[in-house]
Amino acid sequence: RDLGGLLFCEATSALRDRYNLSFSDAHENDMGSVEIGFSHSVRCQLDAEEDVQRHNKLVSFYESLGCRIKPRATVRYLNNNDGETYRKIPMQIALRPRARLAATAAGCGSLLKHRSAKHARKRQRLTLVGQGGFLPIRILESKGTRVSVLPSSSSLPPRRLDHWLMLDDGDGYIQFRTTQGHQMRAEPDGRVSVLSPEEEGYDTDYGSEDSHSESYDSKKRMNDTEGWCQFKLCRMSDSDYDSEDSSASNDTIVPAPVAQRKELWMLLTKHGTYLTADPTTHALSSTKIPSFWQANKSNLTLVCTRDTPPRRMHYRQKWLTQTVEYVRTMRETYLSFQLGCMGLRTALDTIATSIPCRPFCLVEDEEQECPSLRSLCYRTAEEARRSGQPDWVQLVALLHDMGRVVAWLDARASAATTTKTEPTSYSCSAEDGLDWTIASRSRIVGCAAPNQATFSEFRHLNSDESDARYSTLEGMYHPHIGLDHTWLNWTGPEYMYHMLQHNGCTIPEEGMSMLRYFSLGDWHEHDEYATLTNEDDEDVKYFVSDFDRMRRRAWKKCGERTGDLSDKECEALWEG
Repeated sequence: RDLGGLLFCEATSALRDRYNLSFSDAHENDMGSVEIGFSHSVRCQLDAEEDVQRHNKLVSFYESLGCRIKPRATVRYLNNNDGETYRKIPMQIALRPRARLAATAAGCGSLLKHRSAKHARKRQRLTLVGQGGFLPIRILESKGTRVSVLPSSSSLPPRRLDHWLMLDDGDGYIQFRTTQGHQMRAEPDGRVSVLSPEEEGYDTDYGSEDSHSESYDSKKRMNDTEGWCQFKLCRMSDSDYDSEDSSASNDTIVPAPVAQRKELWMLLTKHGTYLTADPTTHALSSTKIPSFWQANKSNLTLVCTRDTPPRRMHYRQKWLTQTVEYVRTMRETYLSFQLGCMGLRTALDTIATSIPCRPFCLVEDEEQECPSLRSLCYRTAEEARRSGQPDWVQLVALLHDMGRVVAWLDARASAATTTKTEPTSYSCSAEDGLDWTIASRSRIVGCAAPNQATFSEFRHLNSDESDARYSTLEGMYHPHIGLDHTWLNWTGPEYMYHMLQHNGCTIPEEGMSMLRYFSLGDWHEHDEYATLTNEDDEDVKYFVSDFDRMRRRAWKKCGERTGDLSDKECEALWEG
């Protein structure tokens, strides 16, 4: 043992001598077991204080010296103003045991073997915190603001708490506490509150004795009879296979560090509700609608995000699929414009009404349906009118997302050559599972993608990344060739841009640039592709960026429980 162990043994030996206890009092019984018997007990109390970096090391050290965790005592979490969070674990050592103890070496070996196998099985489950461990974190809403919770008393105002502790209870669930001992609780009515240690009914008497338990029981420490303080961590994998599956192809697996930083998690209560944070009120609540979180261990944050698994899967498929060869094939297929003819008003009233404006939303409120694509288009055009934009900008706003109708037209053309029946679904039926008509964030193919490109954690899935022809800043283009001569991801707006050009549309050049490049945020927001753009691109850059901001405002309003526009309201907007 080291110096610390030697000093501890000397101290306990002196205490044993004081209470007339020595190892000479021990004797071997007929069964070969060591027995020590006394009429009453004497125990020494001590606290093990350890930080998150040395989790369980001090406890294990004390246990190796004969101590044990005090049964049913409260584990405290402290902040000693040194930037570190500690947990204070009450322990004790029996200087004079009350009961007669008998244990054979074989029995102890069997018990340790059983516990080791049990712990090994538990370690296989995926978690953000080590088994029985804790992690100091900050809980934030999607904009980075710290969340607020309600005190247990409804008469008190909500509190914004900076520092939380995420605790693993060793049984597949986690709990959230503050360094002052308060515990997060998801109320049955959807509110989230904090309970004080007194309200949790803990046994805080360190001097009390319990002769019925030999080990620390986390479920007793975390007294939560109804389960509202317990949350299940559910990981939403970005790939078709789990990242720990050795049989999965390396080409389909997101690298582990990126997965830990970007993948989504759900915090599910035992009663089937999900923990979420409102981006407007910053308040925590529980809801029946799935909500997602991103965990970043590098800065110890847990952020409630508006991202969803369908959105991540869409971008994953987009990175995997949209190569130079794919875009070339789609241009050859669709730029012949053989899908037939349909007027804008007809498309809005007959097809766009059945397409939801939010393609990546998982579950909608049962009392409020998702607005349709028609409502989004009309509201975007109305936003342009109220902003004082000319009529041609209003027209671009009205049709900017109508490329999603192409999936229906494509299905109709396919049905006409087979069953002769009208399609019943607007969804893209591509074998790769990618609905390319969605107006998601775009990029230029045939050259190196920007480092901060949207969902760039999936870029390794794109075969062009390893092709020397397309891995430089210029790639297959000449320097400053101009965006007009580049190939973008094949999307609905890209199709609409070429379709309008094919039909001799008289929308000004600025309007056509708005339609094609509003989704190219890497260019107009982050000044990427500087080696490809020219002066003409710089002249329209402000208009494109302004249109995209206006479009985002309209999209946000359309998603704020505004409901779907009626036929009468659409008629009034069309005529107005």
